[in-house]
Amino acid sequence: MSEMKSVTASLHFRVPSWAKGQNSVYINGIESDLKAQPDQWLTIEREWKNNDTVTLEYEFLLRFEKVDEYATDVAALCYGPVTLVCNKMTLFEGDPEHPQDWIEPVQIDGYSFGFRTKKGHVKPYAHLTRTFYPYYEVPEKEWYYMYNRFVQE
Repeated sequence: MSEMKSVTASLHFRVPSWAKGQNSVYINGIESDLKAQPDQWLTIEREWKNNDTVTLEYEFLLRFEKVDEYATDVAALCYGPVTLVCNKMTLFEGDPEHPQDWIEPVQIDGYSFGFRTKKGHVKPYAHLTRTFYPYYEVPEKEWYYMYNRFVQE
């Protein structure tokens, strides 16, 4: 069997818009100085050899995605590309631009990961919290709430 020759070529990767954290590009297991910018194309041009590998790592961050421009007080909680849901309807008082300040990771039985609000952010009852888990893991015939309202200031 003949060995493959090297070839110079460009690889193009679309970096998702949600990838706003620390993103890393590895070529053959070594971190590159290439910058993976959110909502942009990342181009890697080089001489490629047989068995070369490229690994892209995107940091998952919490964020709220607004429903639309007409309902600015309604948003879904997301973690990287994953939409999170809750089993209760929610009215929040908290900064939607910085959810990491008032929502923290927790372990939830039956789910691969989850998050819980700190006390004081669920209205009208300051003692309540809300727990979120991945939408794709919700069992069949179980109620969930994907969209959350924020107190208008």
